[in-house]
Amino acid sequence: MGSVRSARFCLENSLPFRGHDESEKSLNKGIFLSVLKLISENNPDIGEYTLGKAKKNNKMTAPSIQKEIIDCYAKKVTKMICEEIKDNVFGLLVDESSDVSLKEQMAVVVRYVDRLGVVKESLIGIAHVRNTYSLTLKADLSTTI
Repeated sequence: MGSVRSARFCLENSLPFRGHDESEKSLNKGIFLSVLKLISENNPDIGEYTLGKAKKNNKMTAPSIQKEIIDCYAKKVTKMICEEIKDNVFGLLVDESSDVSLKEQMAVVVRYVDRLGVVKESLIGIAHVRNTYSLTLKADLSTTI
C-alpha cells in the first residue's frame, strides 16, 4: 500500500521516481523512496513491511514494481478517458521521433471535447517501434492503446 501511495504522489505531481543512487547509504535516493520513507514514518505498519523487516526482494520498491504500479494507473486513466469520450467524436494524434539512444518511438495523443465543451488532449502512450513507416505506426497503434 505504501508503494502505491508513493507512486500516486509522484504521478499526480509529474515527478521523477528514481534517483541516481538508491543504495542504503545514499542520502538522496529519489522521490519515490523518499515519499515512501515519509509515509512509513507516519504509518509504522507500512514502514515495517516495506523498508524495515521485509526481505530485500520483497520490499515492493524495485523499479519493476514501480513500473507495474505506473502501468495500472495508466490503464485506469485511459479507461476514464474512454468513458468520458463514450460515443463522441475524437481525434488521434500520432507522431514519431527517435529517443536519445536513437530508437524509434511513437507517441499517441487523443484530442476530444468534454461534456462542458472544453477541448482536451491526453497522452495515451509512448511505444518503441521498428521503423516510422505509416503502415508500421498503424499496426503498432492498436497495441499501444
